[in-house]
Amino acid sequence: MTTTGSLSAGAIALAAFAFASGAKAGTVAFSASLSALPSNASVELLDLGRASSPGLVASNTLYFGGGNTIDFSGTAGLYNSTKSGVAAAPYTATGPQLTNYFAAEPSGAVTFNYVQDQQYFGLNWGSVDSYNSLSFYEGSTLVASYTGSQITSNAHGSQSADGSDIVNFNFSGGATYNKVVMTTTTPAFEFDTVAFSTQSVPLTGGTGPGPTVVKVYTDAAETHALAEAPLPALGSSLFGTLALAGAALAFSRRSRALGGFAAPI
Repeated sequence: MTTTGSLSAGAIALAAFAFASGAKAGTVAFSASLSALPSNASVELLDLGRASSPGLVASNTLYFGGGNTIDFSGTAGLYNSTKSGVAAAPYTATGPQLTNYFAAEPSGAVTFNYVQDQQYFGLNWGSVDSYNSLSFYEGSTLVASYTGSQITSNAHGSQSADGSDIVNFNFSGGATYNKVVMTTTTPAFEFDTVAFSTQSVPLTGGTGPGPTVVKVYTDAAETHALAEAPLPALGSSLFGTLALAGAALAFSRRSRALGGFAAPI
């Protein structure tokens, strides 16, 4: 991977792909730029937290949104900061990402599983490489798949601002997905700022409300809990304990969250 280049300001031309075999007929369109996610109230944005030390943060199953999961295989996982020879933090408009991020590795994939069908997916694709692959599935049926070289002509793994892109995928015409798989043949496929929606979302910035932040947990029970209490300060601990308690509650539930707030780019 190289580490040169300046901030990429222009958006790559919108591309669209139609499909009909095996999955619901429809169209998937994507746009790529180092800019922002769409302003739309239906969009949910994952809060990945921030670990207190660099390296691998988690490789166990993670939970969000009442039944949705993120699974890892091999050496894929949630990372923080740059780990030489393994993963590099995605770049943002203000510099390298300081919060946690995902990394798929040659020996393992990152897989998002959704309970409900989705029609929009967005992410900050870090240091885009031609050998990175992102695939959408409806059940076991492949809906659409993209490599880094389809996303940008600069898919050379730059770890500076010119190498990361906010990529927005929009499904229309009845097309949906409920699983997303990130793989790579060479280290690594790094990404964060993951957003999704059960509705089609216009791929323009717009001036509407921003995404709703959804926390990611290591405890499945937490995603089915009652109204969430704010996350406590985690200090130097990798995972914090979140207690849901109140005068009207006759119980408490112990859960571990992945850290503080991961602000959108």
